[in-house]
Amino acid sequence: LLNSFEPDSMVLYHIWQMEKCLDWCYESSRTQNRPVTDLVFVFNMQGMGLKHMKGEVLEMIRQCFFIDANYYPEIV
Repeated sequence: LLNSFEPDSMVLYHIWQMEKCLDWCYESSRTQNRPVTDLVFVFNMQGMGLKHMKGEVLEMIRQCFFIDANYYPEIV
């Protein structure tokens, strides 16, 4: 994945994706006439091992988790 995209671009994409999820929650709350406040994310990590969790990849994941915990705690 990092062969195609820079880590900073991936973090920015993650932020954009989280904002779209918030928009979806708000819109779903409005159309269903009830609060939709929780999301579940499922990641297919097949083929990924600890050898892949180093360097830029690990730092990118850490940044995304930090952003989620500090800026999106209501849905994480």
